[in-house]
Amino acid sequence: MLTFHKKVDMRENNIKIPEDISLCAIGDSKFSSLINPKLTTIQYYYKESGIKSSRMLIDILRGNCNKEDLKSIKLGYNFSTRESVKV
Repeated sequence: MLTFHKKVDMRENNIKIPEDISLCAIGDSKFSSLINPKLTTIQYYYKESGIKSSRMLIDILRGNCNKEDLKSIKLGYNFSTRESVKV
């Protein structure tokens, strides 16, 4: 929703999307493809991230891992290019 409010501000200040500036948001809601111009988004997998981080936290609390076992987990994302970005 923050991106939508910025979009409104830009329109009020005669800033054209994507001619003057590209606009992209994190989180791909159905709303993104309904507004004009359609909003380019990056969809992050929140549910998968929550599940994996919860499992790591439970292992830490149970004493099933030590500092050497802690790791960085890289999760995928989906980039949906729509009309709000000029390529």
